[in-house]
Amino acid sequence: MVNVRLPALYPLTYVGNQARPQLVKNSQNTITNFRNLLGKKFSSITPPSKTTSAPVIAGPDDVPAYNVTYIPAPPTPATPAPVSGTATPKGPISKKGTPAASIKPTPLATPRPSSPQPTQKTITVPEVTTMFLDSLRGSAHDFLGKDIDGAVISCPSWFDNDQKAALKAAAAEAGLPIIGFADEAAAVILAYEERERGVTRAAPDRISLVVDMGASHTTVTCLSVKAGQIYPLASVYASDVGGNDVDTILITHFAKEFTKKTKVQLDFPAATPEDARAEAKLRLEVEHTKRTFSAGRNTAPCSVESLKEGYDLHGSLTLMRFEMLVRPVYNKLDAKIKECLSQAGIDPVFVDEVLLAGASAALAKLKEHILAEVFGVLEDDEDEEQQEADPTKRPKVDIRNSIPPYEVQSLGAVVHARILASLPEDAKPAFEENSALTRTRATVKPIGLKVFQADGSTPWIPVVYAHTPLPLRRIVRFDADAATVKKVGFEIWEGEDIVEARRGGELGEGQG
Repeated sequence: MVNVRLPALYPLTYVGNQARPQLVKNSQNTITNFRNLLGKKFSSITPPSKTTSAPVIAGPDDVPAYNVTYIPAPPTPATPAPVSGTATPKGPISKKGTPAASIKPTPLATPRPSSPQPTQKTITVPEVTTMFLDSLRGSAHDFLGKDIDGAVISCPSWFDNDQKAALKAAAAEAGLPIIGFADEAAAVILAYEERERGVTRAAPDRISLVVDMGASHTTVTCLSVKAGQIYPLASVYASDVGGNDVDTILITHFAKEFTKKTKVQLDFPAATPEDARAEAKLRLEVEHTKRTFSAGRNTAPCSVESLKEGYDLHGSLTLMRFEMLVRPVYNKLDAKIKECLSQAGIDPVFVDEVLLAGASAALAKLKEHILAEVFGVLEDDEDEEQQEADPTKRPKVDIRNSIPPYEVQSLGAVVHARILASLPEDAKPAFEENSALTRTRATVKPIGLKVFQADGSTPWIPVVYAHTPLPLRRIVRFDADAATVKKVGFEIWEGEDIVEARRGGELGEGQG
């Protein structure tokens, strides 16, 4: 989010959370959700019909842009020339050699230049991105006390080459050299690897599901982590699931409560400027309501002074009521998760972990809802010892949000940058964008050996599990009596992941 008020000469451009209050005070100069428009043509997008921020328009060369109010810088006053030597006084001189009083009238003061008048300026999406990245570069420079030698930027998996090129060009314009891009889902996995295991310990093979729930959209990605390699299996993007949808539900709820108490009509979507301003005020306040629930409280307030026509709003919401209101959004998220697993060909029972990312992933009861609706695990109040004694009541999948969801991708990009910086120079070209060495294939089904035993049995031993990146190497050792066994027979089979359902609700998994 970027709020533009004055030119770069005046350091009054707000970025990030500082720009959020400007949605009330200066909404038409506040720009939101511009990242997804980078590298696209205006003719290829569908701008929202109503928005509380600056609307998207067609800029030069069909580039998405915004109209903002621009105040030009006043002219710089001329600096007086330095005086050298002793100045000779002008005008009448008295007998003592001092300047005498002049009888000439005092000249009029030089009129001040008129104040600069606000004018309209069109700012394209690449220019807004440059302003945003320049702010990040400045913050990093102030913190480190030196220039930035290189940076890694995380971007979604659906970013194409044009969007990455536009992002790299905007970063170069901001003085930020890009040494690589990190996939957002992979960055989340790297962050947890760094935090929980460290880069020196080998990570176990697993199937990971990354749920990245932001303000305007949600991306669900299923990945296979095998032999230290991260391989994406499927990804689903949803523009109708995000924190803004939760905000809209809460705004509508409190607007009805306000109308009921004050008899002042408050409609959403806003039809008048007064309603639009009230909506912006409520949108800021419901952020605090959501954070209160995320902190573990059972009741959260929502108070806005002078919401409309001088009337204040003082309301509250219980956690149970909050769950009922936002359930439609959570159900949409469940559907996207199931769609992603279906595209990847993965049954939910084979998912080892779910990693939550994005600011909206910290919403209250979201973790429990995913466990119950996607993986069929209900909340259990039993103590940990009883859960350990009965594995059927303990969820196999581990939903992790120990790292704050709003910073986990940044931490992953840091790990990615450190890996790239530690590579020798001759190895760095292999990790450049669109390098053939960064593209790999993976197995679809498990591969194993069918071994013929002396007793006539033929057990099947899995060697390579499904979704393992290629190339790979596996070594299988068998014990045999060299004195009696002269030959060893085995066959290579391709298996199939299956889920076996048993009575009592117990689930078993196997490969055959």
